[in-house]
Amino acid sequence: MMTPPAASTTVAGTAALADLTREERLLLWGMRVWVAGAHRCAPVLGIIETAFATVMADAVIPLLDVTLFQIMTARPLAFHSPECPAIGDDERTLLDVLALHQHGEGTAALFLTRRLLPAAAARLVGGDLRGLANGLLACGIALPDRRARELAAAVARPASAWAPSSRAVH
Repeated sequence: MMTPPAASTTVAGTAALADLTREERLLLWGMRVWVAGAHRCAPVLGIIETAFATVMADAVIPLLDVTLFQIMTARPLAFHSPECPAIGDDERTLLDVLALHQHGEGTAALFLTRRLLPAAAARLVGGDLRGLANGLLACGIALPDRRARELAAAVARPASAWAPSSRAVH
């Protein structure tokens, strides 16, 4: 039976599972197993539910299922295999979006979701992402805000800080 991975060593030049909290590793593992199951048309919700039940968070599985279905319908994201020690850009971004929602930064979460999905899809799936984040929190899976604060601050900067100058040469 597949089980969530423990912290692993860093893969050169990439973020690694060792950089994540236990809760983030469990959530990432659950998302990876869901995607792998979807690609193989294999029923995996029972496996994910069993793993999440070890931390009393199995009630969040329907939210995870619906949210990932919505996201992957809008645009297939790149997920590594469940055993991979590296963390991909799409995976890291999705974890950051959920952390932003948990820490009350919905606007920043929407902007970050637009890195993953087209604008219309980001708006449509935003409620599902917020629901999943809140469901995780209700089950005791709190995602750290170490990047959430930084990302929210970047979104809150005035446009002049990140927009090109009107005198830019085109």
